[in-house]
Amino acid sequence: MEAFESRNLCEFIPKKEQKESGLGSILFSRHLDDVTEYCDNNPSNQKTFHNRDAKTRHNEVCDTKSVWEVIRDHPDYLIGAGEQPVDDFDSVNADLWSKTQFTVLRQNNTKTVLAIDISTSMGIGKRWVNVKKAATQYLEAVPHDAHVGIVLFHRVAYVKVPLKQIENADSSDFLKNRLEKVELGVGTSIASALKVSMNVLQTSGPKDSRDSGGNIILLSDGQESHDPRIDDELIQELIDNKVTVNTIAFGTDASQKLEEVSSRTKGSSYFSDPENPNSILQDAFIAELQKDGSNAHPIVSVQRAINADGKPEKFDFKIDQTIGKDTKITISYETNEAKDNRPKITIETPGYPRKSFKFPTF
Repeated sequence: MEAFESRNLCEFIPKKEQKESGLGSILFSRHLDDVTEYCDNNPSNQKTFHNRDAKTRHNEVCDTKSVWEVIRDHPDYLIGAGEQPVDDFDSVNADLWSKTQFTVLRQNNTKTVLAIDISTSMGIGKRWVNVKKAATQYLEAVPHDAHVGIVLFHRVAYVKVPLKQIENADSSDFLKNRLEKVELGVGTSIASALKVSMNVLQTSGPKDSRDSGGNIILLSDGQESHDPRIDDELIQELIDNKVTVNTIAFGTDASQKLEEVSSRTKGSSYFSDPENPNSILQDAFIAELQKDGSNAHPIVSVQRAINADGKPEKFDFKIDQTIGKDTKITISYETNEAKDNRPKITIETPGYPRKSFKFPTF
């Protein structure tokens, strides 16, 4: 701790790293990594011993009791610990206690298949470049306990990568590299992509969760031109197998069936203009990642278009306390093939040295 005295007032400023002590309660200093316990009234453990004389809001509303004293005095805790029978509770609460059910809102080991259209129309302009960029940002944000697979499709669909656990940056890089060399094909069969993606969820990844469904993020820019095609039987099969389909219509020519599939499987549907995608396409991928409640790296999008034209450009952005540590900054830019035309990027943080990047991969 650091202390300073001003006008007879002593204020304590906790340091982020103070592993030599670890004193304090989670209720007071939950942001400190070394503080891992609640305070108690046991004087033999000075690390968690509650200070009843402290002029705190906690002591005021809890009658100077420690956190653990408050917890141990609650009927829920007493019943759970077997120290108070359910019959001692009133009849209404006793009934609720016996019928308590839990609903999992955040499930670990997220399983997702990216099903991406690689028909020849994706070669128009920078469509495929923009799709790769959005998929890359998604893969960089996926939490390390998730499993991700890739299915590509035109008139037929095939597995590019079965479900693979994201263990570290190398795992993400492996998946990103699999999108580098792709051969576009004629025709579109969205139903084939859904069937193959569903099979990937059922036959790869953790064996103990292959029957628990999963997510499909499907992107297409065209109409179905080849069998099989989306029908009620396929949609019902997706529902029965607990598969949620989130669709991205990449342009106005995309099949209207995309919205129907996502709606009926409790997924979401998005639209992105392939001629002017900006960050909408990336946001569609990331929205699904953050919606599932996983421990994904938070994404904050700051949009600003700059035509540098060889001249220096400078702009500011803020990183506040809601984002947290280990913030990753991604800067998207377009240039020609000549490496010497790539930008030199310098990031300045108040109070810290400059960091410059020459020819980076952003």
